[in-house]
Amino acid sequence: MIFPSTFPNSAPLAGGSLRFLRYVLVTAIPAAAACGRPVPSTTFACEGGDSIVVAIGPRFAELHLPPDRVVRLYPERTASGAGYSDGRYTLRTKGDEALLERGGDVILRGCRAGTAAAPLGLATDSAPSPARARALSDSIDSLTVTLTPVTRKLVPEAQGRDPRVLSLWADSGRPVKLSVTEPSVTGGTNGLTSYYFVNGRLEVVQGPVSQYLFRDTTLILWTTDSLHQGTEIPLRDMVARQNFVLGEVRQYLAMFGVEQ
Repeated sequence: MIFPSTFPNSAPLAGGSLRFLRYVLVTAIPAAAACGRPVPSTTFACEGGDSIVVAIGPRFAELHLPPDRVVRLYPERTASGAGYSDGRYTLRTKGDEALLERGGDVILRGCRAGTAAAPLGLATDSAPSPARARALSDSIDSLTVTLTPVTRKLVPEAQGRDPRVLSLWADSGRPVKLSVTEPSVTGGTNGLTSYYFVNGRLEVVQGPVSQYLFRDTTLILWTTDSLHQGTEIPLRDMVARQNFVLGEVRQYLAMFGVEQ
């Protein structure tokens, strides 16, 4: 266990029951890699079954977030131990202990060296799946019972069609859930799209015909209304859909004065 005295600036783990378990792979590319010599790595097993695999070089480290996002971390001065950061993500190590922060909040703690990690994306709790997305949205739904939503009504998209109605549940200024009615072409509504947030960041989208699972603003799962995962979706299509959904939710939240 990592005690506060070891990392005095660490913040309490954010998110509580809303925390989406993560598997994070951290590697480094030192000068030796260019010569073909393998870089020794250390696996840290963290609280909750998450893992960090670290191979630290002399110049920088790279943080790999699923499915294919790479963040480069550079050494920074610390009172004790070692630290690597890009201004948002920070990895801190001391002896056989490590923790990972994002935006000043600890997202992986209690990490100790010596236990092998599961392959990327295959850890039971963090593997992207329709069931995992459903469990997360159900958990958030249960928490919004105690919150009162704020609503907004948009201008109808066409004559004879109902306007979209937006409902936002927020906690301490952070979005928790956003629902948007979907008007049909014949009038009335054609279902509801719900956006779920963890620590203010979009994690799950449940719509009439599609379901999305995000991790650190990256779309990692896209399913149909039958909850079957789409197979062999080209990366360009995943990126295009990711950007569309994120842009759409930003516009919706801006109507409530919330930045995403």
